[in-house]
Amino acid sequence: SQQEKIKIGVIAPLTGPSPECGDNIRTGVEVALADLKQQYGDRIEVIVEDDKFDPKESLNAIKKLIDADGIRVVIGSCSSSSTLAIAPVAEESKVLLFTPVSFAAKISESGDYVFRAALRSSEGAPIVADFIKNNPSVDKTAVIYINNDYGVSYFTEFEKAYENLNGSIVLSEAQEAASRDFRTALSKAQASGAEAIFLPLIGAQFIPFIQNMRELGIKMPV
Repeated sequence: SQQEKIKIGVIAPLTGPSPECGDNIRTGVEVALADLKQQYGDRIEVIVEDDKFDPKESLNAIKKLIDADGIRVVIGSCSSSSTLAIAPVAEESKVLLFTPVSFAAKISESGDYVFRAALRSSEGAPIVADFIKNNPSVDKTAVIYINNDYGVSYFTEFEKAYENLNGSIVLSEAQEAASRDFRTALSKAQASGAEAIFLPLIGAQFIPFIQNMRELGIKMPV
């Protein structure tokens, strides 16, 4: 009816190791709401749940949104691991799930109620591999990736594409989401003879990574 509330759930990491991703999702929703309210007024209600970049928290969040709030449409989450954790619940409950920024290839197999706007790792990783291989000064690459479904999927797809182009991966090193000190991994990359580093990490890790590179005097392209 014209008076019925339109309720939308949002699951995003507003705290934890990647709050900048959650802030981006929340800001995007607020920008969209500013436009939608011109047509729907106050009929749209958005309920935001903080999943702390933790798949267990994501599960708690989607169950609360469905069971307690009666939500039928959910936007979320940032982490591929979180999105993969909540996808079966959305599918079983016939709740539409839209993820704006989860890359793991397996999300495409999560069911008929799961959608995403992000490029799949199987599409994005070959583009990166081709870009690196086209640099005439780079043959050997190190990969330092986040140890979750996003990082593992991106590394796997990159490894396959890069080796098909006759590129050589001389080091692969997994890092936890909370990691902010990369000096050990960087020292290994330098010792491996790598001429470039590919980084499927989360946004909050890039600045500490570059700072560590400067501290160690490492100047290879990233």
